[in-house]
Amino acid sequence: MKRKAIAAILLSAVLLSACSKPDATTPTTLAETETPATTAAETTEATTEDTEATEATEASEKAAAPAVRLDKTVDDVIQVILNATGDEYFVFADDADMWQATIKNSEGIVDYKTCGYISRLEGDDMIDGYNTIYIVFEVYELDMDSEQYKHVCENGELTISRGEDSFTKKHAFVNGQFVLIACGALCNDDEFHYGTDPQELEPPYTIGKVQEGYDAFIALK
Repeated sequence: MKRKAIAAILLSAVLLSACSKPDATTPTTLAETETPATTAAETTEATTEDTEATEATEASEKAAAPAVRLDKTVDDVIQVILNATGDEYFVFADDADMWQATIKNSEGIVDYKTCGYISRLEGDDMIDGYNTIYIVFEVYELDMDSEQYKHVCENGELTISRGEDSFTKKHAFVNGQFVLIACGALCNDDEFHYGTDPQELEPPYTIGKVQEGYDAFIALK
C-alpha cells in the first residue's frame, strides 16, 4: 500500500515642519536661530525611507553578483545526490545516444546525466496498467555565459531542443553551473520510453528521498 500511495502522489503530479517665523522687529543671527524640532512621524518616515533604500541597494547588488562556478563535474554532482539518497538510487546508464545528442545540442547545455530509482508495482498496486514508477534526478551542466543559463536563473525553466521543436522543463534549480530537475513517470517493466510523460516535481518533495537529493544539491559548494 505504501507503493500505491507513492504512485498515487506521483500520478496526481503527472497528471508583494515648518519653523516659527522670527519676529520681524527682532534681528535674528545665525547663532540664535533654532533648528526645527523633528517630529516622531518625520523620524519614522526618514528611517523607513533609509531602510527601503538600503534594501533596494542590497537586492540590486545581490542580483548583479556573478554566480560562482563550482569546481565539480556532472559526475561529482550525481555522486553527491547518490550519497544523500541511499542504496535504492543508482546512475541511469541506458540513456540513448540520440537523446544525449539532443540534450547536448540544446543551447547552452554542456553535459548531462541522470540518476534515480525504479519501484515495481504488482496487482492492485498497478496504476492505469503501469507496473513501474521512475523517479529521476536530471543534472545539467550549462555554459554560464549562455542565454539559456540566464533564462534558467531568472525563470526556473530549462529549454530542450529537439530538431526544430523544443519543450520546456519547469522547477529547474541552479547551483553554480549546474541545473537540477527532479521528475517522475510511470511505465511498464524495463521499457526505455516512459509510459507517461515525465512530470517535473516541485519541492517540498514527498516521494522517496527526492528531498534529500535536492537538499544535497543546493548545499554543494
